[in-house]
Amino acid sequence: MQKIRNGLDIPISGSLNTRSLTSKNQDRSTGGADYHGLKPSMLVKEGDRVKIGQPLFEDKKNKGVLFTSPGGGVIESVNRGIKEHYSL
Repeated sequence: MQKIRNGLDIPISGSLNTRSLTSKNQDRSTGGADYHGLKPSMLVKEGDRVKIGQPLFEDKKNKGVLFTSPGGGVIESVNRGIKEHYSL
C-alpha cells in the first residue's frame, strides 16, 4: 500500500451547481416480483412521507432484514394481492 503525502491542488473555476438531478414528478415503486418468497411486514402506510433510505418493510421470515425506500416522497398506495406493488 502506498501513502500519499502531499495532495495535488486542482484549480476549479466557477461555482457549485445546486440544481437537482432528479425530477420531482418521478414515480418510484417496488413490485412483488422483485421479492419472490418475501412476506412483508409494512412499516409505513399510505400518506406517510418517507426519505431516501428509510425502511419501508421488513421480512417476516427473517426479522431484521429491512427493505428501504429508493427515493423520497409520499406513499401513494400499498396494493396487496397476488402481484403486490408498493408505489412511492
